[in-house]
Amino acid sequence: MLNRPQNGLKLDLNEAVHRVSFKSNGVNYLRECFASYPDKVIVLRLTASKKGMISGKIRLADAHQAAISVSGNKITAKGKITENQMEYESQIQVLNKGGKATKAAMEDIALKTNLQNLKIPGVESASVMPSGVN
Repeated sequence: MLNRPQNGLKLDLNEAVHRVSFKSNGVNYLRECFASYPDKVIVLRLTASKKGMISGKIRLADAHQAAISVSGNKITAKGKITENQMEYESQIQVLNKGGKATKAAMEDIALKTNLQNLKIPGVESASVMPSGVN
C-alpha cells in the first residue's frame, strides 16, 4: 500500500482502490476510483462531509459525431465509425445522494454546438460510472 498522508493520496493494491482526500472551507472531500471487470465498469465516487457540497456538469464528447442523449441519470452516445462501420455505444451513469440530476444544455464554442449534459446540483455524494460496448 502506498500512502502519502501529506497529500491525502492513497493507493490500496489489496482493495484495488485509489483514494484522494482533502479539506476545503471546513468540508472533507473524498474521491475514490476503482474498476470492476465482471461488471465492465469504472467507478469514480465523490463524497463530502456536508450535504450539498458536490455539484457540476458531466458530458460525453465523441470524436465520431455520435448521437448523444440524456435520460434520467444517464448520458448515452450511440454512433458508427465511418472507416469500418462498427456500431458502438458509451454511457455514463450517475448515482447521487441528496439531490436530483437534471438534463441541461451546454454550449461548446469550439464545436459550435449545444451538447447534452447532466447537471448535478449540490449533492452529498455522486458515483460516476462510464462504460462502453461495440
